[in-house]
Amino acid sequence: MTRPRTLVVDENFPNAGRDAGSVAIVSHIKSLIRLGHETHFLATSRKPVSGPLAERLLATGCKLAGQGGETVVQTIATAARDFQFIYSQRRDATQTVVDSARGGAARIVYGLADLHHIRLARQAVVQKNSKLLELAAASSRQELALARQAYAVITPSTFEADLLRKDAPGANVHAIPWAVGTVANPPPWRLRDGVLFVGGYAHAPNVDAAAFLVRKIMPLVWATRPDVTCILAGSHMPASIRSLAGPRVRILGYVEDLTALLCSVRLTVAPLRFGAGLKGKVLDSLAAGVPCVMTPIAAEGFDLPPELAALVGLTPGEIAAKIASVFADETSCQLLSSAETALANARFSRQVIDGLMARIFGRHETAVDR
Repeated sequence: MTRPRTLVVDENFPNAGRDAGSVAIVSHIKSLIRLGHETHFLATSRKPVSGPLAERLLATGCKLAGQGGETVVQTIATAARDFQFIYSQRRDATQTVVDSARGGAARIVYGLADLHHIRLARQAVVQKNSKLLELAAASSRQELALARQAYAVITPSTFEADLLRKDAPGANVHAIPWAVGTVANPPPWRLRDGVLFVGGYAHAPNVDAAAFLVRKIMPLVWATRPDVTCILAGSHMPASIRSLAGPRVRILGYVEDLTALLCSVRLTVAPLRFGAGLKGKVLDSLAAGVPCVMTPIAAEGFDLPPELAALVGLTPGEIAAKIASVFADETSCQLLSSAETALANARFSRQVIDGLMARIFGRHETAVDR
């Protein structure tokens, strides 16, 4: 039997150090290959692809599409005729696929990093920006139309899956996050220190959250725990965030080995006031077994068990109190760490993701377990 072929499309070449959507698409490419699919990747931006990012993707067994001089539209049109699936990540890339694949037999799968209109609407409220509300309304119309047109929709967030089922009746919606591996034999609690916020600062919710943490939350923590150090890490850090450095605020910028950094701190904090989708920073913390104190928006879509849901706080005072309490409690940290590891294994393992992907793409006889 001929192997099924899938073209994976995104706006740019995936960079796992840049955003959670890239992490998700690479995880799903690996899953498709394990399920027996011949998998090709196309970036609609057509930016040159070379170096370590390309090498990592090629090492998974994925091929690069559109390398022969053909246009994006031509590449997609050919795949729509000759491939079984086109799996497109993000709204604008998916619109390009839908427009270019007309008349083809390939099944189009719409992958959401997040619902853009939800993120814009929440940002508009926090920043009191009416223009963002107008953009959110336009984005909503486009995203819901694409969901209804697609063969299937993939979102990593259970919250957004339920929202899509309600707002786009009849859409074939699947909540599929990305795979993470848990950390074996992490350093003991007594060797850890600090509270960490990590995020890509090209993303507006992370800039807002970092400033909110340092200016509104940490002063309340320091009132009772002046020994707690706040650490800010992540790529594309602007001057406004670097200027927050001080005796109790460490600025790291981009960190190559995030797992090592996570294993050096007692807590992470995700004080997001707006945003959408499943939060990579929270999932990374879960996988590392590091308790994460977070806002409801950061916790959204995880369906946290009660012991982890207790780490969710809304106001600066609530968040600060949880940080101060958990930071100093070794037993609590250990119990929370065990709960996080159990959740990561139960919902975010490679085997679980493969099973969820197989519901859409099938499992071919050449599927491999690697």
